[in-house]
Amino acid sequence: MAANTPTWNWAADGSSCTTTFTCSANSSLTATVNADVTTSGYTATASVTFNGTSYTDTKSLVTNYNITYVLNGGTNASGNPSTYANNVGVSSFAAPTREHDTFGGWYDNANCTGTPVTSIPAGSSSDKTLYAKWTIDSCTVTWKNSDGSTLKTEQVNYGAYCGKELPVDVKLYGDANLDGSVTISDVTEIQRYLAELADFSDKQLLLADTNGDGTVDISDATHLQRYLAEYDVVLGKQTA
Repeated sequence: MAANTPTWNWAADGSSCTTTFTCSANSSLTATVNADVTTSGYTATASVTFNGTSYTDTKSLVTNYNITYVLNGGTNASGNPSTYANNVGVSSFAAPTREHDTFGGWYDNANCTGTPVTSIPAGSSSDKTLYAKWTIDSCTVTWKNSDGSTLKTEQVNYGAYCGKELPVDVKLYGDANLDGSVTISDVTEIQRYLAELADFSDKQLLLADTNGDGTVDISDATHLQRYLAEYDVVLGKQTA
């Protein structure tokens, strides 16, 4: 049978192939034979001999797979690919960014446990999902009195006070009665507390500690009186 150019019928994964020959004189006459398939790297070669003539065909085994990034509020680096080819993989990934956070690596699970994913090796053969791990940055918060003197400093995570009431208005040390000003009535309120005639909230206890020694006692009332009398004292700070 004199045949036209054969039709190659490859399996999707390139593992097998059949070849169909059609008679050049009568297209209704066909013959289909199994080709011998060999693989070298990412190329499959099919070979067949028909009526004494050898025929070959090749198929690329390169496949592209998707990469999905779960950024957990971050912004991905522009250079990170959305796909990879199985014959190349991905040699490295760039770090995404998230404000006030430090990137802790890409992981293959939502809990970000185990070994970080730093590359996709050639020969991989599936879609990938990568999860970004973040560590909250910390910052130094400095608490200052109304005169600008430092009361204390502390390390807190960014956003730790966001949406929350601050524990104390440090500009109003001495405002024991919480009326928004510091007057002789606050001295009286501290004395009432010490005489067990008034209860103080946690905020009042902080504000009533006018000398900053960590306790509320008669010395705080005296310290506040000296402040009101314009002695050289600072509210919220012990006098040397």
